[in-house]
Amino acid sequence: MAQNVSKVPKEGEMVNFGSDKIMGNPPINSLPGMDPIIHYLQSKGISNMSQISQWNVSSNVWIRWEFPPISHHLKGSFDSLCNCLHNISPTIKGEKDEFRWDSGTNYSIKALQLFE
Repeated sequence: MAQNVSKVPKEGEMVNFGSDKIMGNPPINSLPGMDPIIHYLQSKGISNMSQISQWNVSSNVWIRWEFPPISHHLKGSFDSLCNCLHNISPTIKGEKDEFRWDSGTNYSIKALQLFE
Protein backbone atom coordinates (compact mmCIF):
# COMPACT_ATOMS: atom_id res chain seq x y z
CA MET A 1 0.00 0.00 0.00
CA ALA A 2 2.84 2.47 0.81
CA GLN A 3 4.13 2.25 -2.77
CA ASN A 4 0.85 3.88 -3.88
CA VAL A 5 1.23 6.95 -1.65
CA SER A 6 3.10 10.16 -2.48
CA LYS A 7 3.94 13.21 -0.42
CA VAL A 8 2.43 16.58 -1.29
CA PRO A 9 4.71 19.40 -0.17
CA LYS A 10 3.19 22.38 1.60
CA GLU A 11 6.13 23.72 3.64
CA GLY A 12 8.34 20.82 2.61
CA GLU A 13 9.70 20.24 6.12
CA MET A 14 8.80 16.53 6.06
CA VAL A 15 9.54 15.91 2.36
CA ASN A 16 12.93 14.41 1.54
CA PHE A 17 13.54 15.56 -2.05
CA GLY A 18 15.93 12.66 -2.72
CA SER A 19 14.16 9.62 -1.33
CA ASP A 20 10.42 10.41 -1.14
CA LYS A 21 7.86 9.89 -3.86
CA ILE A 22 6.53 13.39 -4.46
CA MET A 23 3.27 14.08 -6.30
CA GLY A 24 3.31 10.64 -7.97
CA ASN A 25 6.90 10.96 -9.23
CA PRO A 26 9.52 8.30 -8.47
CA PRO A 27 12.09 9.15 -5.80
CA ILE A 28 14.75 11.37 -7.36
CA ASN A 29 17.58 9.22 -6.00
CA SER A 30 16.21 6.30 -8.05
CA LEU A 31 16.83 8.19 -11.30
CA PRO A 32 20.09 7.75 -13.25
CA GLY A 33 22.83 10.27 -12.52
CA MET A 34 21.25 11.80 -9.42
CA ASP A 35 23.51 10.24 -6.78
CA PRO A 36 26.32 12.83 -7.00
CA ILE A 37 24.13 15.88 -6.33
CA ILE A 38 21.99 14.12 -3.71
CA HIS A 39 25.12 12.97 -1.82
CA TYR A 40 26.70 16.43 -2.09
CA LEU A 41 23.61 18.14 -0.64
CA GLN A 42 23.32 15.52 2.11
CA SER A 43 26.98 16.16 3.01
CA LYS A 44 25.94 19.80 3.57
CA GLY A 45 23.08 18.64 5.85
CA ILE A 46 20.44 19.35 3.21
CA SER A 47 17.79 16.72 2.51
CA ASN A 48 14.30 18.21 2.78
CA MET A 49 12.48 20.63 0.51
CA SER A 50 12.14 23.40 3.08
CA GLN A 51 15.95 23.62 3.30
CA ILE A 52 16.28 24.52 -0.40
CA SER A 53 13.23 26.78 -0.59
CA GLN A 54 13.14 30.54 -0.48
CA TRP A 55 9.91 32.09 0.77
CA ASN A 56 8.25 35.49 0.32
CA VAL A 57 8.43 36.91 3.85
CA SER A 58 5.16 38.83 3.75
CA SER A 59 2.93 36.14 2.20
CA ASN A 60 4.79 32.91 3.16
CA VAL A 61 4.54 31.57 -0.39
CA TRP A 62 7.35 29.76 -2.17
CA ILE A 63 9.47 31.93 -4.49
CA ARG A 64 12.32 29.74 -5.79
CA TRP A 65 14.91 27.09 -5.00
CA GLU A 66 18.00 28.13 -3.07
CA PHE A 67 21.08 25.90 -3.08
CA PRO A 68 24.60 26.19 -1.70
CA PRO A 69 27.32 26.82 -4.30
CA ILE A 70 27.50 23.90 -6.74
CA SER A 71 30.88 22.93 -8.21
CA HIS A 72 31.33 22.63 -11.96
CA HIS A 73 31.69 18.82 -11.89
CA LEU A 74 28.16 18.55 -10.39
CA LYS A 75 26.54 20.85 -12.99
CA GLY A 76 24.89 18.09 -15.04
CA SER A 77 23.52 16.31 -11.98
CA PHE A 78 22.38 19.65 -10.53
CA ASP A 79 20.55 20.61 -13.75
CA SER A 80 18.78 17.24 -13.71
CA LEU A 81 17.76 17.78 -10.08
CA CYS A 82 16.31 21.20 -10.94
CA ASN A 83 14.33 19.64 -13.80
CA CYS A 84 12.93 17.00 -11.43
CA LEU A 85 11.97 19.64 -8.87
CA HIS A 86 10.37 21.95 -11.44
CA ASN A 87 6.73 20.89 -10.89
CA ILE A 88 6.88 19.77 -7.27
CA SER A 89 7.77 22.93 -5.35
CA PRO A 90 6.32 23.47 -1.88
CA THR A 91 3.34 25.81 -1.75
CA ILE A 92 3.06 27.62 1.58
CA LYS A 93 5.30 28.05 4.59
CA GLY A 94 3.82 27.05 7.92
CA GLU A 95 1.45 24.40 6.52
CA LYS A 96 1.95 20.71 7.20
CA ASP A 97 2.92 18.48 4.26
CA GLU A 98 0.26 16.01 3.13
CA PHE A 99 -0.04 12.57 1.57
CA ARG A 100 -2.06 11.53 -1.48
CA TRP A 101 -3.00 8.38 -3.31
CA ASP A 102 -1.28 7.98 -6.66
CA SER A 103 -3.45 7.47 -9.74
CA GLY A 104 -4.93 4.04 -10.20
CA THR A 105 -5.34 3.27 -6.49
CA ASN A 106 -8.63 2.38 -4.84
CA TYR A 107 -7.92 2.79 -1.14
CA SER A 108 -10.12 4.73 1.26
CA ILE A 109 -9.51 8.11 2.88
CA LYS A 110 -9.37 6.27 6.23
CA ALA A 111 -6.43 4.19 4.98
CA LEU A 112 -4.64 7.32 3.77
CA GLN A 113 -5.04 8.90 7.23
CA LEU A 114 -2.91 6.06 8.65
CA PHE A 115 0.08 7.63 6.89
CA GLU A 116 -0.43 11.07 8.43
